Amino acid sequence: LGNHDYGGYQFQSGWPQLVGYSFVNHNWVMPARWFNRKVQHKNFVAEYFVIDSNAFDAKYPGEDPEHNICSFQHNAGVASCAANGGMPNTGGCREWFHRTYKESKAWMQKKIIESTADWKVVVTHFPCGYDGSWYRGLHEKHGLDLLVTGHRHQQELHWKGTTSNYVKKWVNSNDMGDLACFVTGGGGGIKAEKFFYADYGGRDLINYGFFDLTLSKDQMKIELIDTDGKTVRGNLTILPHKKRTKPAHDLFDEAKQDEEAEWSCHEYEPGQDNGWCENVGVWYGMEFRLEVGGGLCGDKCWCCKRPAPDTETDQVHFATDMRQIEQNVTPEGDWRCHNYADGEDNAWCASAGVSNGVEIRFKAGGGLCGKCWCCERPVEVTAVVTKVEETEGTWACHNYVGKQNDAWCKSAGVVGGTEYLLAEGKGQCGKCWCCSRPARKADPDKDVETEASSHLTAAEQLAGEVTADDWICHKYSVGQSREWCQGVGAQAGVQYSTNGGLCGDCECCARRQRRSWLCHEYGPGQDDEWCSRAGVQDGMEYSFARGGGNCGTCWCCKR
Repeated sequence: LGNHDYGGYQFQSGWPQLVGYSFVNHNWVMPARWFNRKVQHKNFVAEYFVIDSNAFDAKYPGEDPEHNICSFQHNAGVASCAANGGMPNTGGCREWFHRTYKESKAWMQKKIIESTADWKVVVTHFPCGYDGSWYRGLHEKHGLDLLVTGHRHQQELHWKGTTSNYVKKWVNSNDMGDLACFVTGGGGGIKAEKFFYADYGGRDLINYGFFDLTLSKDQMKIELIDTDGKTVRGNLTILPHKKRTKPAHDLFDEAKQDEEAEWSCHEYEPGQDNGWCENVGVWYGMEFRLEVGGGLCGDKCWCCKRPAPDTETDQVHFATDMRQIEQNVTPEGDWRCHNYADGEDNAWCASAGVSNGVEIRFKAGGGLCGKCWCCERPVEVTAVVTKVEETEGTWACHNYVGKQNDAWCKSAGVVGGTEYLLAEGKGQCGKCWCCSRPARKADPDKDVETEASSHLTAAEQLAGEVTADDWICHKYSVGQSREWCQGVGAQAGVQYSTNGGLCGDCECCARRQRRSWLCHEYGPGQDDEWCSRAGVQDGMEYSFARGGGNCGTCWCCKR
């Protein structure tokens, strides 16, 4: 099945009928969303494994409505395929796709290990490169010979010796090693792709045509044929995999040991939860995996982590990176898409600056990191040694906690008896960007200090007896302004607003930040209507946000 079999962006557009028709007309072979078939030839066997990879287009309901099977915009009302064992509703659509994709991958790995066929071929929809490192493992360890894909409306032959610049760009990005792969999507009911920068008409890339496979026991010949039925636009000959020398159960044990190697329990930091662990993939050199019920890294741990292989593709950014390749977008420098964590949004991105060695920049899809709105890149800290004044206490490096960042450090001033300084690695506290020291005591003989002491920072006032609903006037620190107040959102447990009237005639108001909203994944019997009526249950408050921002693009939020 392809994304358009799910309506492209409307998941109840008839995909169960495509499966069910297999049991009415036996010329139609689609008995399930994933299945395998053996073909016995005269002196060899080929086995084909079919898997549904459309989880890559199953996003949160409020995201990317034109490229999202689970889009609320196109699945309004009571959309459900529960009667066919499918998505329970729009809010549960994404979870259903990702959960069943994980199940199908485990099934297929087991089947490929068990298979004794001479040729092993996987057929899926999303093109060469999606989950590339996983397919590479199946090829190198368990004998997968060929990957057949579609999705892009053109014909592409992927191999390391290609002379097509377009295909070469993909091959260099997909981490599939020596696994042969092709994209055959030039024969559907829509006109072919015509990327202005692609080198059509040469080798390994054409708009329309077909692939011809010639199999024997000793080799497989793959040919890309043009629309005249004669001209060969690309060809590749591959040899069959080596026969396994170990019994399948030993290979199962090895696969399990490989999977469990180096996994350890991850303790959530502020803004992280099970939803974060499930979706983050590879992040800053670590691979994360949600194991509901535990087991991979201990019976009681749900979020596991391990160092990611150097060749591991960062799945969080993979789809964005692939779209950049399709559109011939080259990110500037080391910029890449930043994935919002809990409490982060466009306003946060616009004011974040540099935090923990990472520079954040808001570009609203302007090309810095492709179509992504919030971009990030590592920052090299260069120490500039300056003279340190020792008269007011020695500066020490401050390690950020919670939602603290460089913007917070710059505006914090004195909080809880500690003075903060954004040094940007200039020497006050070594190479550290945020320095701290005990605040100097106010001198009652100086009117300036007396005046300053009567204007506590918002954070200090809100740490007292002020309730979460009480707005107070915020006195600007150095570098702060109305624009800062309007864009900062919340920092260090304090929420800011320029909404007139909240705190009298003051330009910038502040109050203690409420507990952060988290995305709620629906359980049995829960749906959008349940969320809108749930209120407070078992100590949790629920809010039906329709992707409106309380918890990102999630529809049902909780705190």
